Amino acid sequence: MASSKVWIATVVTSVFASLSWAKELPTANEIFNKMGFGINIGNTMEVPGNPTGWGNKFPTETYIDSVKAAGFSTIRIPCAWDSHAKDGVINQSWMDSVQIVVDYAMRAGLVTILNIHWDGGWLEENLKEEKEDEVNAKQKAYWTQIATHFKNYNENLLFASANEPATTDGNYRNESKILETY
Repeated sequence: MASSKVWIATVVTSVFASLSWAKELPTANEIFNKMGFGINIGNTMEVPGNPTGWGNKFPTETYIDSVKAAGFSTIRIPCAWDSHAKDGVINQSWMDSVQIVVDYAMRAGLVTILNIHWDGGWLEENLKEEKEDEVNAKQKAYWTQIATHFKNYNENLLFASANEPATTDGNYRNESKILETY
């Protein structure tokens, strides 16, 4: 019996060791130290429905390369998802557009932070108990798709699932608890 437990443990250990996601990831401090100076690609990918809707051009490889050449080591891509989704499913062409920008950043050697940004306020403006189930379901749907799409990227691609939450002084503690579930 003891030898079969050892054999099972050895097999399980071997299987997990062969999985790319099971490799030891860097610590938060190691990532932080790698991040250095960062820049934000604002007013493009987070524009609801159209990345050029606020007058900026779609991020190009030349732009991303210039960010790296200027000495930045981290880039943040604020991104809308809800305005590019129907019934909880992100439009594939939008996912592909986001991937283009992520790929530019990753090829440039930048730590890349992909987040969810305002996008009509469906998350940030709904820190209410009666909205918890709805927002959590949407978060799970979107981040499952995003994580699946980018699953083969390395630890230099980071995800942020909330941005600028609209907590208020009067209800800060309760809203913060709700935000933690999101």
